[in-house]
Amino acid sequence: MIFPKDLKYSKEHTWVRVDGEEATIGITDFAQSWIGNLLNIDLFEENSEIESLGLFGILETSKVSFELYSPVSGTIVKKNEKLMDQIALINHQPYGEGWMIGLRMRDIHDLAGLMDVEAYKEYVKRWEDIERSVK
Repeated sequence: MIFPKDLKYSKEHTWVRVDGEEATIGITDFAQSWIGNLLNIDLFEENSEIESLGLFGILETSKVSFELYSPVSGTIVKKNEKLMDQIALINHQPYGEGWMIGLRMRDIHDLAGLMDVEAYKEYVKRWEDIERSVK
């Protein structure tokens, strides 16, 4: 599993890459491997206002619908249109071509509540342990 060091991570298994006041958001390698092969994605439109931990889209698989929550608040300035025809990019390149939306961040302080790579790795390990103990 891949865990880039230059990102911030949320408990909802989304990542954020910050460049100035713009944030690029997608789901983590762990999340895409857990939910499996994707069938469809529905992302909110450009200019939509998103709150921190607010819904910005839904991923569909043959088994589940996976709600996508933004780790930061802001306005959607772009969405990855390639995903409409090439949804497998999320499975194959979750941190590259599989990104989902770009936001103009409203409050940089939203980043303070997110995890760095080491904290996210530990979170995933605990999450997997809990999942195994439930089964």
